[in-house]
Amino acid sequence: MDNGSSTLLSFPSSSEPPGSNVSSPPPAEVPRSIEEDSYVRGASKRSSSSSNDLLYERDRFRARLQTFNGRQNDKMDTEDSPGTTESSKNGVIDEETSHCDVCDIIQSKTTRLQVRQPTPEFSNDNISPLSSDSVFFNSLSELPSSLSSSSFPMTIRSLTYAQLSAVFKYYFNQNLPQTEKMFPWLHGIHPDNFAQKRFFCRDTSDETDSGSEPPESNELNPSLSPDATTAPRFLMCVSPVDNPTLLRNTVHAPEILHPIDVSRAEVVRFLQYVLELVFPGKDQDHMLETIVADCYAIKHLPVFLNLDPSSGVSLRNFHIQVAKLAACSDMVIYCLDNEHLGSCKCASLARVLWLAQRYTFAKDGALDKMHYNTFIMSDLPFLEKILLRQSSPYHSTLFTVPPEPRNDTRKTSLESRLSSFNPKSLAVWDSDFVMKEKVETTRMSAASCIGGRVWAGNMWDYQAMIMHLQFRNEMSIGDGFGCYCSPSSSIVNKEDIANQSITKILPPPRANWRLFIHCCSDASFPDLAVLRSLMFKFSLSSHRSTGSEYHTLEFPPAGSVGIGDCKKENLMSVVNCCKLLYLYSSSTSDDPDVVSALIYCSDGYTESSLFVLSYVMYSRNVSLDEAMLLLHNDYPRPFYIFSSDVHILRKLEVLLRRVSPLVKKVEWSTLEVFSDLEITEILLATGSRPSHSVGAKHSLERKASSLSLLEADWVSDVDGSLPSRILPYLYLGSLKHANSLALLSKLGITKVISVGERLEWLNSRHFQSTHTISVEEIDNGNIEKFTISGNPSTVDTILKVNNLQDDGIDELSASLPRMLDFIEAEHQKSNGKAKIFVHCRVGVSRSATVVMAEVMRRLNVSLAKAYLYVRVRRLNIIIQPNLRFMYELFKWEEQQKFLKKNKSDLTLREIDWFVFCREVMNLNVPYLRK
Repeated sequence: MDNGSSTLLSFPSSSEPPGSNVSSPPPAEVPRSIEEDSYVRGASKRSSSSSNDLLYERDRFRARLQTFNGRQNDKMDTEDSPGTTESSKNGVIDEETSHCDVCDIIQSKTTRLQVRQPTPEFSNDNISPLSSDSVFFNSLSELPSSLSSSSFPMTIRSLTYAQLSAVFKYYFNQNLPQTEKMFPWLHGIHPDNFAQKRFFCRDTSDETDSGSEPPESNELNPSLSPDATTAPRFLMCVSPVDNPTLLRNTVHAPEILHPIDVSRAEVVRFLQYVLELVFPGKDQDHMLETIVADCYAIKHLPVFLNLDPSSGVSLRNFHIQVAKLAACSDMVIYCLDNEHLGSCKCASLARVLWLAQRYTFAKDGALDKMHYNTFIMSDLPFLEKILLRQSSPYHSTLFTVPPEPRNDTRKTSLESRLSSFNPKSLAVWDSDFVMKEKVETTRMSAASCIGGRVWAGNMWDYQAMIMHLQFRNEMSIGDGFGCYCSPSSSIVNKEDIANQSITKILPPPRANWRLFIHCCSDASFPDLAVLRSLMFKFSLSSHRSTGSEYHTLEFPPAGSVGIGDCKKENLMSVVNCCKLLYLYSSSTSDDPDVVSALIYCSDGYTESSLFVLSYVMYSRNVSLDEAMLLLHNDYPRPFYIFSSDVHILRKLEVLLRRVSPLVKKVEWSTLEVFSDLEITEILLATGSRPSHSVGAKHSLERKASSLSLLEADWVSDVDGSLPSRILPYLYLGSLKHANSLALLSKLGITKVISVGERLEWLNSRHFQSTHTISVEEIDNGNIEKFTISGNPSTVDTILKVNNLQDDGIDELSASLPRMLDFIEAEHQKSNGKAKIFVHCRVGVSRSATVVMAEVMRRLNVSLAKAYLYVRVRRLNIIIQPNLRFMYELFKWEEQQKFLKKNKSDLTLREIDWFVFCREVMNLNVPYLRK
């Protein structure tokens, strides 16, 4: 991210007295480097499933090849928990103790690792231990005189790592600020963004004055509260260097501070203005000399980055959260340099951050409302003892695992990172989501059989087999982890994962794979001469292999083949590649040495889905519709095809079924050949049934009267995309999926939750005339429950949530408990057999939030784990709840943890809000337009 700006800092003349009516300098406008809500589209030949889906469809064909596996060559917080007092609404949970456990504990200092301090749970003191008003703060030592400049009047205290450990326990046990307090401010209210201010602040304006100006952004800033106990208070650890070991909540200066990008003279003038604003009426000459040296030491100015969008309405500004919350956070400065507190830059960084916070408040005329403090870590020898003994109780409280180095962004296959991979990073859920997504995807899309001895898998499956051939003692053929939608295929509920090697975490080879079909970018159709040679060879083979020989063919990826590529030789290549695969894997022997074939791609489903479906149609002599259902229901296997693939597969279907071994006697030693006339007839044929898609030229009413909804061409209705199966009983999808009653019937879905959207078929006159529908209103009509009877519909219950839009304003928390209770009741009633489908318009925000909450509850996992679990199983659609929905989930998680809190669960959250947002941003960067 480009956190800087080449624009010169602007400020008033230094000759003007402090306190005069001069506008404060804008903190250096920073151009946004991430256009949120703009997602990478596919290659030029592709088209997405709908105009809405275009916003969220991932281009795995390109982006994943660079980031996954390269080619080998708020009502939740307003519903107070029982037993809380008024102070709990301010972010602190009350208990019966009348003293502050944290202050008592961290005043008892020790530097002996062997002495285990008692750990705090919750406190009824509504003053943070890092507040200037706390007993603990005033008991801390100030910086040594060698570090605190006498010319710079500031208060910076030192913390020991034992004290910080207790502070962390206190901090992560405190509630996040209420949703209403943080929004719309967290959305990003830039002073110049009138559209954003008008959109989010329309409810705060006088409704009788439609032309009134929206409130200024600083009026919405919750950190400007005059009461320190009601202002939000976050905690950031800041390091001036990249450390091999990181404290929790670590950020770096470039993430929050503006870089020096102007001349020295302009820097001096700007710092003069800052000092005049923060220290009016005081001599600033000596202070100026100190702070100028500090700024050049760390190469940043005492100005927090302003990443709020300057134009447009944005609901998903995850990338601004770190910089935005810096102004309302206590700062802990640390490094692991042996010269710490000697020649390191910690003192300079501390002074710059101290001044940056006060400048932020002073330019808004609110310096008296500045409640936050800066600290520097001491006792480095004690820290070294903790690092040597990772079993120390301090270790898990203090540290996170830093992300793996990514110097070569194009070579990120798991194979290339095995030597440096640290399995402990998979057990720590406040860092490196990028690596966790790779591992989770690899396990989710691990090889599964799609008929006979043919398998479909991912890049790791291929790599594991090659490792097996080279090092049989280290990697042997074994079993997998279960269905891709089963929790057993996930890392989110693996408690002992930190102590396992990567080869134990990832699946072993499942069969004796010796023929590989690699679907990848820039690949061409297999040459017919090569196919003829291999076909002749394998027709004479014993289908057994104990050596190290294997064969690899490349195939074009899904989404890259257009009608212009349907030349005779290319179509013959597809058919004969399927024939070769069938021949190679035709043995029915149980001998483990019998060879098998693997179709694979980087992520296990995107690039390979075109060929996988072609093979299923050929080997089973089924239509495209039936092949998709076989792949989804019977095998089962994740797959994703683009709308352009549907048209190509319809053409291939005719050829593949015409020469399927189930309908004709096959000569295995020769190629299948087609005449020019046959190819022309197939390409010119329409071969498409009428569609019932929403928004078609004719109304749903007319089509419903002439053709049953259950007989519709559901593949065309949904452009080949199926709803995502998140759990064995739980589906997540879009309105397009929900409006295809034929698809719901084929998938066996009987329960539907419509989050803020209206089902066309439910309201059609034809459907209502042939079915009995009863409606129950819940919560004054905000929720409606439809009970349906009568054949042939398979859907018998619909829960419709009204008045809930994905606008960053509406609250999901009021209706979320009802939806979760509905899922639980239907799950219990059917003994887990009922299939439940949750949808909104696109299936990425409102419905995704509901599904994440269900995964959290069902699997008993944290929000971070549930987010990654659902994200990976949504396949090529990026789940992206708006900021407010995500924040509400944080609050809901707090509420759930409080209700079942026990002595062994000492934290309300395992990852802080701004850290989570940064990890989500890192996951999304490859798919966003620059």
